[in-house]
Amino acid sequence: MSFRNKATRLSLCWQNSPPRWRPTTATSRPGWPTRCMRPNTTSRTRWANGWAPAAMGTRPTALLLVILGGLLCVGPVQAHADYLRSEPGAGAVVATPPARVEIWFTQDLFRRAGANWIRVTGPDGADAHIGEAVIDDDDRRHLTVALRPDLIPGEYTVTWHTLSAEDGDEEEKSFTFTLDPQAAATSTPQSPAATSTAPASRPEAGPTPTAAPPDSGSCGLGLIPVLGMVGLALRPRRRPRRSACA
Repeated sequence: MSFRNKATRLSLCWQNSPPRWRPTTATSRPGWPTRCMRPNTTSRTRWANGWAPAAMGTRPTALLLVILGGLLCVGPVQAHADYLRSEPGAGAVVATPPARVEIWFTQDLFRRAGANWIRVTGPDGADAHIGEAVIDDDDRRHLTVALRPDLIPGEYTVTWHTLSAEDGDEEEKSFTFTLDPQAAATSTPQSPAATSTAPASRPEAGPTPTAAPPDSGSCGLGLIPVLGMVGLALRPRRRPRRSACA
């Protein structure tokens, strides 16, 4: 058999045999074949029904969506034990000297000596309070200090300092109220005749409005679309069937 006949037979056998090499256009050198990679046993098992796991890039996306959902639930955070209301109220005008100053705060107070106090300064610059402030045993958000019985008319400054039992933060602020005995004398003759003047004096002595609690229903409604997007990002994606290499 001549060399040409042997070459022809070898060429026919090569064409009829299963291809072990498959050319590709993605190689850096055109014409060089690239070995066909077969999926391993795990991949063939997962891809048997045409399903494949989601891409790795969806995990950071899902984590970002969860973080955004948490931010939607963040309501008006009440940091520190801040002022809620007081008696006398902030900016109030009272006709009779009060026996004490009571303040309610937004958080429970931590019981420690010198951590929570109230100082009341009179119009003459002297201290108008007696002793130390006391935390209510039944309500740890309630702080009270006694006042002198011989208060003079004028503006009083109330300075308070708190240590929160919830976050351990300290807070210090102040407000004023005015002692004016003439305020009751001027309003007394008019109160039987005219009833329209009575509502005008109520907001001055009344406590300040309390802050509304955060709405938890809006948080749940905001999480619904976020959870839906997380489910779409983590669901397995269907891939088209691929013919296995021989």
